[in-house]
Amino acid sequence: MAQPTQGMPAAQGMGQGMGPVGKMGFDRSNTWGWKWMTPEERSTHSAQMHSAKTLQECHAIQDLHHQAMQLRATEKAVKLPAVRANSCERMKAKGFFK
Repeated sequence: MAQPTQGMPAAQGMGQGMGPVGKMGFDRSNTWGWKWMTPEERSTHSAQMHSAKTLQECHAIQDLHHQAMQLRATEKAVKLPAVRANSCERMKAKGFFK
């Protein structure tokens, strides 16, 4: 059995076809606008994403987050990079939503 990588809890991901185990991690590598968020905002965003019960609810949370980060970037006169991946779709693929 594969060992967890550093920084990744052993319970993260999916078990033997039994749905998600643990939580999906949100960090600078997969959260759009991470460096413009306070630690408190990062924690709140993670909690909101984990609280989503449906794919649609997840997309709504994600859309509001993207709007807020775009506004913040505009205020700071910086350009955010393109969104690389959709966290909601990854969560769906890992079995977080039915």
